[in-house]
Amino acid sequence: MAAATVIYSFCVSFMFTILFLCFFFFFFMFMFMFMFLFLFFFFVFIFVSFLRRLFLLYLFFFIFFFSSFLLLMFFLLFPRPSPRYLFLYIEIVYNKYHSFTLYLLHHFPYFFFPP
Repeated sequence: MAAATVIYSFCVSFMFTILFLCFFFFFFMFMFMFMFLFLFFFFVFIFVSFLRRLFLLYLFFFIFFFSSFLLLMFFLLFPRPSPRYLFLYIEIVYNKYHSFTLYLLHHFPYFFFPP
């Protein structure tokens, strides 16, 4: 009986170790792929955009989406048991996107049609 318990606990711990390693492998692979895409497009936009206003637009896009990504990674790495943190995150993202759309509506003509 004791040997079966030891073998069972070893199998369960081994299974959870494999699942844990797979999760972190795919998680970090996704994270680095995401960061690589951000950096790649950011530097492409730097070299392609010669107008100062377009550069500022791309910089704003980069900072906005990268900070959203970091906020999402923070909430994935440090989850909380209470659902109020999830609502807090949704509220932060909603307010961010809402202010972002207002910003674009206000400044959109000036980026492409400078005075």
